[in-house]
Amino acid sequence: METETYTDRLAGLLPREEDLLLCRAGQLEELKKALRKQRCVLMDELHESQRKVDRIDTVIRQIEKEMKERSQK
Repeated sequence: METETYTDRLAGLLPREEDLLLCRAGQLEELKKALRKQRCVLMDELHESQRKVDRIDTVIRQIEKEMKERSQK
């Protein structure tokens, strides 16, 4: 019944229904490959989001610095 646990845990995480079917069919090697691929996609998205947050933080710091300089004049 381990595959039922996998299926429950994977619900909504795999982009293709075929990948979930691999789990149900017990094709664990293929499932592992699909999971690793999806993990890479998610990590790429995470890193891109982090770069965006970093740019926003940089602009916020620049604005705060400019505001401080203006208030000192």
